[in-house]
Amino acid sequence: MPVIKPEILSVQMKVVEGLVTGEPAKSIFASVFQGLTMRFPQCVACIWTADIKLNVVAMSLLAHINVPQFLRDEFSKLSESGDAESLSVTLKTLRTKIEAAFYECGLHNTSTRPLFNRQNRLLGIAAVGFEQAVTLSEVEQKMIEQYIRVGGLAIEREQLEKENHFLTFYDYLTEIPNRRFFHTQLSQDLQHAVESSEPLSLAMVDLDNFKYINDTFGHDVGDKLLLMISKRIVKSLRDSDTVARIGGDEFSMILPRMDGESALAHLRTLLQEVNKPAEIEGWRFPVSASIGVACYPNHGTDKETLLKRADMALYEAKQSEKLRINVF
Repeated sequence: MPVIKPEILSVQMKVVEGLVTGEPAKSIFASVFQGLTMRFPQCVACIWTADIKLNVVAMSLLAHINVPQFLRDEFSKLSESGDAESLSVTLKTLRTKIEAAFYECGLHNTSTRPLFNRQNRLLGIAAVGFEQAVTLSEVEQKMIEQYIRVGGLAIEREQLEKENHFLTFYDYLTEIPNRRFFHTQLSQDLQHAVESSEPLSLAMVDLDNFKYINDTFGHDVGDKLLLMISKRIVKSLRDSDTVARIGGDEFSMILPRMDGESALAHLRTLLQEVNKPAEIEGWRFPVSASIGVACYPNHGTDKETLLKRADMALYEAKQSEKLRINVF
């Protein structure tokens, strides 16, 4: 029976502790690769994490060991397009690229291993090679696979945590903050405004005639319109501003360090961007929105009052044929 060296056992315990205590996947894989090189000193290894959106598989380099700098630079980002149904073909293309690059670097016994979670969702790709040709026994090959598989558990846990956080605080359709995030952020920004004696403006946005478009052309068109509008709003805001989808076709914005006058000028520019026609599935839709604004401290000093008065200002804006932005 082979004897496990104390230093290898120590690394294995470090990996287990990392999984239990929630260490970042990058740190856990650093320990995994450390264990690999203790057992196989000439080992070269990389791990990429996968992100699949709009039929594009994007890979980001998570951890590596003994990998030449130029190869790290070349493969810091990998991507391949392909239909979701042909993921296996896309994956094969990516693995071929990685293996070819390893061989060009003079590495031997190069192999790549895709990592999947329990729902058969792609987590990433691991690549292992050796600086000299080696003959690995079946036990050694399984050992390498186990090292990689354990590291894959860390990626799976980390992705689940990110997904849970996203579902809790972000809108699934537009990927901007949701109502829950908005109220938390508003409390924080308002507290900062109070402590710093700076103004703050709260703006509520409501699309005009959205229900007609949604009911007439279908929810798919309505969703695409909402996504387009959310991108226009985000594009028009400062980094310090916050926009959230509150529900349906309603958006809310927090504008720190802006009084009513500066907020009005800022929102007029934003409204020009939002009100551009939208072309969706061959249809051209006119777009217009109404905005209500309330400001701290002039219109209220607490969150509930500001929300109520911004909503009142929005109602008045929607009732007017000319007043598209209304400050309370």
